[in-house]
Amino acid sequence: MTRPPPATPGVLQYDHPMMRRSSLLIVPCVLGMACAQTPPAPSSSSSSSSSDDERVVAARARLTSLATLAVGYETEHGRCLAAIGDIATPAPVDPWGQPIAFMPPSPETPRAAFVSSGPDQTLLTDDDIAVPVSCSSR
Repeated sequence: MTRPPPATPGVLQYDHPMMRRSSLLIVPCVLGMACAQTPPAPSSSSSSSSSDDERVVAARARLTSLATLAVGYETEHGRCLAAIGDIATPAPVDPWGQPIAFMPPSPETPRAAFVSSGPDQTLLTDDDIAVPVSCSSR
């Protein structure tokens, strides 16, 4: 059985202290429990901060699981993944139902990272959650 080629990823400019002037790719994701989880319903404005705290912990765990899959991908293929689609489909989402972004290594940012838009559900804000990916090759 032949799989169709992955969709061309969208590219977002992302300016964060940890990842200055780098590109994020939001792309489909492969197998992995981190991607198979269904997100909880979006939070209402009256939600307690403890609910957001729990979601932040869940988001960090999901991003860490993706980072672990990325390390396994590098071990198997001898290179750092180029897109989330290299390790998981369908596209993984964070606990707020937003797509998880992947930032591949670049000259400006030598470490790859998975990024959640956080409680405000908007990338490029202070509440974004990022987990770096340790890639020894580029």
